[in-house]
Amino acid sequence: MRARPRPPLAIALAALALGCALARPAAAQTAAGEPETPAIRPGQTVRGTLTDEDVDLFDDAPAARWRIAGRGGERLRIHVTSPDFEPFVSLDLPQAAGGAVLAYRSGPAGPTGATLETTLPADGDYTIEATVLDPSGRGIFVLSVEVVRT
Repeated sequence: MRARPRPPLAIALAALALGCALARPAAAQTAAGEPETPAIRPGQTVRGTLTDEDVDLFDDAPAARWRIAGRGGERLRIHVTSPDFEPFVSLDLPQAAGGAVLAYRSGPAGPTGATLETTLPADGDYTIEATVLDPSGRGIFVLSVEVVRT
């Protein structure tokens, strides 16, 4: 698949001012027209590639996101590895709780892995984001989620 050229920032900002969308087509969209975040469950592993097409309009770094249904008191371990870039992983609170970052973690310097372990404060749909510590990083990654039994 050939990568689409990205519009210059001035064109993107002008389009936003006019109310136009400059997003790549998504497989599914919410009622508001936003790309739907795919779901992931504990015990699941996903493989992906961060490319230039994954860069947010107002952020220089590519990112991939998943939605995970969590329960208050549940302890999650989220692990991201990549041979191509230094991974950074974060977990955001449910939108009903403000959507702020609950926890984040980067790996040691160089291409390797980042492991985040945290206890969820409440029931809800949390957002996992896998991204790069260095905004120029691109490449393949593996993300896994598990419930930590105590």
